[in-house]
Amino acid sequence: MKVGMETERTPLRVLFLTPYFRPYLGGIERAIERLSFQLLDSQAIEAVGVLTTKYAFPRVPHPEWPDREQTEEGISIFRLKGFPRTSLPLYSVPLVWFSPAQVRHYLEEFNPHIVHFVGDGWFWGHFWSWSCRKGRARFVFTPSYHTLPKSRIWLKYINRFISQRVDDVVTLTLQEAEQVRRDYKVSDDQLSVIGWGASVMGRKTEAVDTVPGNDNDPLTILCVGRLSSTKGQLG
Repeated sequence: MKVGMETERTPLRVLFLTPYFRPYLGGIERAIERLSFQLLDSQAIEAVGVLTTKYAFPRVPHPEWPDREQTEEGISIFRLKGFPRTSLPLYSVPLVWFSPAQVRHYLEEFNPHIVHFVGDGWFWGHFWSWSCRKGRARFVFTPSYHTLPKSRIWLKYINRFISQRVDDVVTLTLQEAEQVRRDYKVSDDQLSVIGWGASVMGRKTEAVDTVPGNDNDPLTILCVGRLSSTKGQLG
């Protein structure tokens, strides 16, 4: 999908999946929001939605949040209730029951052409969305890969299942692409890299762009958020 180009095809409806979203906004949530704004500015896009939960990070329940919401910018938000309301503190994503019937209902209501999974933690939403919409939408998975501890090694096999069934897997760096290819067994035809971070620079790598100031001045790079080797921020 090339956004920003005029097309004679029917304008696309894009639905993001993420366990947390407005009013909570962390790093991934802000990235989804900014991308949504760009998509909504394109004539190739008819609508942008987000399927999420009534929780804020980390697993904080907000039953008072509405089931549906339309932001001022035009993003449609669909929220799933969890049962029980309080999740065990074992995982970054709420380990509670989300109704597959409600997932299907929201998907039918929004009727997306493209479903984009952002983050590799909310396997419940990913699996049921794929099950309900396979064959009728194109699926994109941006795992934002993190090395899993032994206690969560089971998640690797679930994400491998999901990765091998979506149409495209998008990674943030070449380093992450290698890790996703290795652990999730993603084919080269599926895998692509869209930069969101700094790739690890080899010893012989030369600077691509000049930096204002004296060439002898030290170079300072500001990373906002948590440092991660998977995003090429740790050498």
